[in-house]
Amino acid sequence: MKHRKQNSDRKSLQLCSQVRWALEYEINESLDSHEAVTVSAVLPAPNTSNLLVVLETLETLSWEQAACIERKMALRANALRAIVAHSIQRRKTPSLTFCVRPKSLTNEVSPEGNP
Repeated sequence: MKHRKQNSDRKSLQLCSQVRWALEYEINESLDSHEAVTVSAVLPAPNTSNLLVVLETLETLSWEQAACIERKMALRANALRAIVAHSIQRRKTPSLTFCVRPKSLTNEVSPEGNP
């Protein structure tokens, strides 16, 4: 049983890595130049059928500006998913959910109350 879990974890990590690599080059094409981001993580959410793509802005932005980038990513999710589908070797392509973290906002609290 332990071997099956380790193999599943390895495959999940491999998929997340492939998706991250595919999105790194495409994601900034969807944004304005002042909205540059980097893919800081791709995580199963809750499993590999849905992936959480964590983006971090390269410039310091407000939470409102980060939310605007999140909305743009949500609108482009299907197009980005198609790019992922072309890049990975799987029968089913995972859906993508985006979360944008503004760079270095240590003193500002998010709208949800989280630092």
